[in-house]
Amino acid sequence: MPVIVLRLQECGIAPTGRPMSCPYCGSHILQSWGQAPKQIQDLRQQSTAVCRYRCADCKRTFRHYPSGVDRSVQSLRLRKMAALAWVMGLSSRDVVEVFDELGIDLSRMTVWREGRELARQLEERDEQGVIRKYALDRVYLPGVSARFGVVVVFDAGTGKRAILGTLDEFNPRPVKTWLERLVQDTNFQVTVANTDYLTPLANITGEFSPSIS
Repeated sequence: MPVIVLRLQECGIAPTGRPMSCPYCGSHILQSWGQAPKQIQDLRQQSTAVCRYRCADCKRTFRHYPSGVDRSVQSLRLRKMAALAWVMGLSSRDVVEVFDELGIDLSRMTVWREGRELARQLEERDEQGVIRKYALDRVYLPGVSARFGVVVVFDAGTGKRAILGTLDEFNPRPVKTWLERLVQDTNFQVTVANTDYLTPLANITGEFSPSIS
């Protein structure tokens, strides 16, 4: 039975290029106004550079962040992944437990807030039906669940993988298309793997919520 893999891409550690215009007045005349480090929570704690610019017309300053970084202390991709798992049917508590297995501290309120925002964005794109098309069964039974449907795995890109659950669908192609629509405009990669991909997770026993390798 195929496995659907949601894989995170690299997160930016420095801004690329300059901003095109002032976010306040639209002026294109900008002055570099320094740079400062910012600690963010990604799959691990890391430092990123944030640049500041000053508008020559309105005299206001603003920050220019690297791709995937904003004012939050958590990276955008981390919050997007939490929101995606919530939209796919996991509870806030379930999502927090998945992140805890990966060594990432995330609050249930953050999961709920980001999940609601992602659901709102999808509804605005008239994709309400997409949101409700599939729902994850969080219980995973080694050697058994793969016979009941497509297993969805989150690949953190650091040698760690978390099983999110099983979908009641045997054809991976519509699942892949569905997930690609959910993660568009993010840095997730959606791929199809075979059941052998789950082999490193074979130490899971009994009725289980997501684990990692």
